[in-house]
Amino acid sequence: NITSSIFYLSVFPVSYLLFKMGVGPLVGYCVYLCFTPFILICDMLILRKYSGFSIKAFVYNVLFPLLKYAVICSIIPFVLNYFWPALEWGPTIIKTVVSVLTVAGIIFIFALPDNMRKKVISFVTSKLRLSKNVK
Repeated sequence: NITSSIFYLSVFPVSYLLFKMGVGPLVGYCVYLCFTPFILICDMLILRKYSGFSIKAFVYNVLFPLLKYAVICSIIPFVLNYFWPALEWGPTIIKTVVSVLTVAGIIFIFALPDNMRKKVISFVTSKLRLSKNVK
């Protein structure tokens, strides 16, 4: 849709102006993050207009659980980063692996419904059996 595209494309001129003013390179990402809620709201309003999309159900069923798991999943990486500063590659790689494993574990245990959890387990076990038969 054209309205969302205008918001997406407006990130470039705003970022360019801020870069010209001497702001650091991270500002492009920050500008994008500032425009993203407007794009999401615009898309939801258009969906509601043309298809009867329930914004309230979307907020309660998608955004609130997403926010809840984002907060839970960010605790361990934040603590690791705070107490173990990455001045070399070794700690950075270890922190990344630990963060990925904890986020995957938290999502697998708490966020996935039972039927999806069973599908993931059966998929992984079928792949492990396949690798054992190859040897």
